[in-house]
Amino acid sequence: MKIQIISSHPHGACSYYRAWGVFPKLKDIRCQSIETVSWQQLADADIVFIERPHDPTFVEAAKIVKDFGLKLWVDFDDNLFCLPDWNPAQGFYHSKITKKCLLESMKMADITTVATDEIKEVYAEHCNKIEVIPNAFNDYNFKLDYKPSKNKIVLWRGSNTHRGDIMPYAENIWSTSEENPEWQFHFMGNDLWYITDNITNLATTEELDIIRYFHRIKMISPSIYIVPLAFNKFNAAKSNCGWLEMTYAGAVTLAPNLPEWKKPGIVNYDNENQFKALLLELMNDEKMRRDNYKKSLDFIGTHLKLSTINRKREAIIKRLMK
Repeated sequence: MKIQIISSHPHGACSYYRAWGVFPKLKDIRCQSIETVSWQQLADADIVFIERPHDPTFVEAAKIVKDFGLKLWVDFDDNLFCLPDWNPAQGFYHSKITKKCLLESMKMADITTVATDEIKEVYAEHCNKIEVIPNAFNDYNFKLDYKPSKNKIVLWRGSNTHRGDIMPYAENIWSTSEENPEWQFHFMGNDLWYITDNITNLATTEELDIIRYFHRIKMISPSIYIVPLAFNKFNAAKSNCGWLEMTYAGAVTLAPNLPEWKKPGIVNYDNENQFKALLLELMNDEKMRRDNYKKSLDFIGTHLKLSTINRKREAIIKRLMK
């Protein structure tokens, strides 16, 4: 069985969770990456998987795949129809051309997979064959051990796409750090001056490739992972990869009361003030941190290991090949 994978960012986090980080783990599956599609590249393929088909080259590739009698599988990890104004990719994904490409790709696909139920609810209006495959912890390469952190470290990680998310929480983050100088606030990402300039008990790490990132968070081993997010449709559909990652690193997660973050062990807040109150509670209660961390660890270990979730991909492949 051979799967050709088309990804605009094969080395990125999305590919790690949904393309090149998952398909090569499947038994009896050969994978190959292609950038341009022509018949000779597809001659020995059974399935073509396209990660986030968002431009005309992907649509043309999808047409060739279907005309050649092959199975087409497309995948999405975000609700790309409702990016917030502050997201630098909004102009691209909300353009008529991009929307048309997304819709045409889904209509041609033999199967569309998405990361969350909320994405499925939106995308199901445009395609009939759609399934949820949640992002999962890669237990092929990493061990999910019980190692709750005892370090007084609060960690945030993110890109410039989250600037609008974190700013409403800035005052509460600043005041919490000032009131608790024994706790270090660690921020992972680039150009975070707008939040870090007002924090003295600070540590920073630049954006890293995915494998170096996993090594780094294990070394940092924060006790608390904070997820300050705006309550909007885009974030309601986002997956909870950070929770998977930081549980691996030994942290308890403080996240919004949104669908994908309502998981065992995650402490949920409803607004900015409750965010601070719960953050302080976690900082002052080691047992609360440890107990919730254990709930997360157990749930991920039982339900969200990649070796478990990959069975969904195996089932889809079997159906496509009938």
